[in-house]
Amino acid sequence: MLTTALRHYPRVRPLPIALSLVCVASSAMAAQPPERSISYTNLTAGRVNPLGLIEVFELGYRLRLYDSTNPLFENNFVSFALRPALTPAWGRLSGVLRIQPLSILQLWAEYGAGGHFGTFGLMQSFPTATADVSDTALDAREEAGVNYAATGTQIGLGVLLQAKVGPIAARSSARFIRPNHDLQDGDTAYYNIVYDIVIPDRAWAVNKDTDLLWVSKFGLVAGVRWSLTHAFTRETDFSPDEAGRNAPLHRVGPLLAYSFWDEPGAAFNKPTALVVANWWLQHPSRTGQDSSQAIPYLILGFTCEGDLWQAN
Repeated sequence: MLTTALRHYPRVRPLPIALSLVCVASSAMAAQPPERSISYTNLTAGRVNPLGLIEVFELGYRLRLYDSTNPLFENNFVSFALRPALTPAWGRLSGVLRIQPLSILQLWAEYGAGGHFGTFGLMQSFPTATADVSDTALDAREEAGVNYAATGTQIGLGVLLQAKVGPIAARSSARFIRPNHDLQDGDTAYYNIVYDIVIPDRAWAVNKDTDLLWVSKFGLVAGVRWSLTHAFTRETDFSPDEAGRNAPLHRVGPLLAYSFWDEPGAAFNKPTALVVANWWLQHPSRTGQDSSQAIPYLILGFTCEGDLWQAN
């Protein structure tokens, strides 16, 4: 169904939206979890600038590490989950390990495998990381038929810091990824639609989201987000006059999330509508070079979660 709908929009490039978006007002800052549980989260979202669609489902087993009534310690756990992600252009199945020793700190690691289907202009790869991946350039390459199907894996490591005092919450999520794809002969880097950058294959990239939030008592969360993205490239990937292509990407803007209800332990819980509107502050093609800086990076999404089983 998604593929059929997207055929009317040839420039759509599907993406995954980081699941940290779900946690804007999530159980990460909630009270002590059950001793054991099997739970899930689901995210359906679309994005503009660049365009994309995603469906992400995560199902996992969670175990409380220790008992505590201290707010700093009570929300602790270790969990393992399977997370399939599907778009009209690619799919991936990942295993995710999370450890939250403190209510304010979560560490995670994942390993995923999947592939690009060769649709919607992806996969697109290049001999070096200096490639022009503006919308105009990617569209021209798609029309020339240079995209192709490819398989690959990805390692992810991350850390989440969060705190809440009264109605004010702050959170910072950093994720490091290392892709390893079967690129066509002669290419060493590829366009990553998730982070809108060129990443050298088997190299690391970082994405960091920092949020300052107001959390209401009636389900509304409002705040501002600053995002940074950077690929760790080699000096040989850039000549002196192309060094700007390796500059970090920055964007900033408001976010809103509204949860219609919250009933802990329910099988279907926290249905939440999400809106994120950020403006690019630094980008090689989205601050007036190829597209107007007035066009926001816009996300519209819907999430839900639930406990399928729990024991105390």
